[in-house]
Amino acid sequence: MTRITSHPFAFSRVLCVLCVSALMGCVEGPVYEGQFAYDDGWSIGKVTEVGTARGGFGRTSKDCRLSAIAQGKGNRAFAHVAYQRGKHYRSIIATVPEGLRVAPGEEVYVNFQDCDAEVAPRHAVRTH
Repeated sequence: MTRITSHPFAFSRVLCVLCVSALMGCVEGPVYEGQFAYDDGWSIGKVTEVGTARGGFGRTSKDCRLSAIAQGKGNRAFAHVAYQRGKHYRSIIATVPEGLRVAPGEEVYVNFQDCDAEVAPRHAVRTH
């Protein structure tokens, strides 16, 4: 019977790779202003247009107007927001909260995963 001997550091290397892999799984995305978690779908975006539910917005990756109209929010303002998610640039038409005024060029938080989430004003100054 032959015995296969392994390299003396093979177990250590495998253990190191497993530990690093486990730690990488624990890395989370940022939480903006302590409440808008990237992992929950929130991103920083820039308002490109503001209009109504019947407004003629440009092309978009996601349009939340139908959902808002179904919930009785059709009279609200809507914002077309451009944002970056990883390496991809996208846009969304999202509901603006009652009483909030947004203008083209303003940075806001937007949640691309949840059409019920309205845009949120950005208070912190971008540092990068």
